[in-house]
Parts: sequence; structure tokens; C-alpha cells
Amino acid sequence: MRNKKSKIMAIALVTALLLAIIPVGIFTVSAGPATYGDFGYYYNYEGERRNGVEIGYYHGDGGEVIIPDKIEDYPVKTIGYAFMGNKKITGVKIPDGVTNIVYGAFIGCSGLEKVELPSKIKSIEENTFMGCESLTEIKIPEGVTTISAGAFSMCSKLASVSLPASIKEIAVNAFDGCDALTEVTYAGTEEQKKAIKIADSNNSLLSAKWSYNKNEAKGSGENNTAAASNAVNSENAGKKSPPMNDAETGTVSAALMAVMGVSVFAGSVYRKKKTGNI
Repeated sequence: MRNKKSKIMAIALVTALLLAIIPVGIFTVSAGPATYGDFGYYYNYEGERRNGVEIGYYHGDGGEVIIPDKIEDYPVKTIGYAFMGNKKITGVKIPDGVTNIVYGAFIGCSGLEKVELPSKIKSIEENTFMGCESLTEIKIPEGVTTISAGAFSMCSKLASVSLPASIKEIAVNAFDGCDALTEVTYAGTEEQKKAIKIADSNNSLLSAKWSYNKNEAKGSGENNTAAASNAVNSENAGKKSPPMNDAETGTVSAALMAVMGVSVFAGSVYRKKKTGNI
């Protein structure tokens, strides 16, 4: 009787562990994948109503991949684990309708050189591009507030990063191992940069050369000076000052790694059960 109880407890434990590993989103899509060109996909559901598509598989030959914005008149909203560990893809264009890229989606894509991210995402999830050794630059779209743990770690050729003014937090190890990183273009001002929470193990990011939105930085100084000068000239001439033009006023689980052939140190992989925006 005691052995039977032990077996039941063991089964329950294994089940719980599996449920902890499987993404929650898998229970909100259709049971089996359908196919569309090189892609396998699931329907997303809200209650019983289909409201979108998740790309779950990729069966193509690699190279540059363009993900469709719609399949069967349903918008593509989620990029699942279709590309995880794929070493043949060299570029990916993700449509603007995508609002969610799951954590680890492109982990170990060692041949990936460029990515065009969608404009509607709010965060880059954990380990999304970890081990993308050929990636040389990345532009994070405006609206993204968080770059999560390990998001671009071990991208050894990543030399240039563009950060939006909306960024608020860069988590631990987000850019760990990005030894080629020398240039960061920040759409905000130098003063705004001080408010960004940058966690430990992002030395490459911090030591890179940062450039800022100079027009915005000058806005309260030079533009006000120009306005004052115009006001003086207007008073002297006895007529109304002309409006300033645009130029004057100014105007972006270590086990999982082993499966995909990505070598990591213990503790460098950060995964958690989460299906929010990337």
C-alpha cells in the first residue's frame, strides 16, 4: 500500500514538472497544427472564438524568412517555438500584427544575422535571441519597456543596438557575452538614460559608446534661445515673429540549451512559465 502511494506521488510530481515546462499558451490554441507554406500554425482562441494564429513550426530550407501577416484571414499574433535551434535561417521579418514572441523563440539560431521586430510588442522575453552568434545588430521598436533576462546573451557578434525612448528596464544578463558590442543608439536623452534600470552582467552594454537624441536634448535650450531671439527681433522690427520651422524646433534551463547545441554556464539560462508579450 505504501509503495502504491509512493508511485502515485511520483507520477503527480512528474506531471507537475511537465506542466511547469510546457508553455501555458499551448492550452489556448487548437489541438493540432495546420500548414501554410513552410509554416505550421495553431489557431488562437478567446473562449470559443478564433481570434488569431500562432506560428508553431517552420519546415523551410532556411535563409531569409518572411512570416505572413495573415493566415486564412486570421492575423498572425504569436511566434511560438517554430525556429528554436534552427541554424539555417539567416534573417527573419516578423509582421507588425504580432504582439507576442515567446521566451526562447530564437534561441540557438546561430546563423541568424538580422531580425525585423514588430512594432506592437512591449517586451523582449527571456532568452529570446540567446546564442544567435551571427546577429550583428538589433533595433528594438518604440513601445518596448523591458528587455528580459538573457534576451541577447551570447550574441557574440552583436555590435550595434538601437534602444527606444520607451525602455525602462534591462534585466540581468540581457546582453551578457556580447563582446563585440561597441555602439548603442538611444532614442531618448542622456538624462532619460539615467532612469533606465540596468541590472548586473550587462557590462558590454554599459561600456559601449552611447549616442542620444540630440535634437530633443537641445529642445529646452537652443530652441528657447531661438525663440527669445525671435521675440527681440520682433519687438525691434515692430512686427510679429515668424513661426519656427522644423530645423529650429527639432523632431527611438541549461538542459534546454544542451538540446539546441548552445553552450552555457550553469545559472546563465533564465526561463519561466510565461506567455505575455516579448
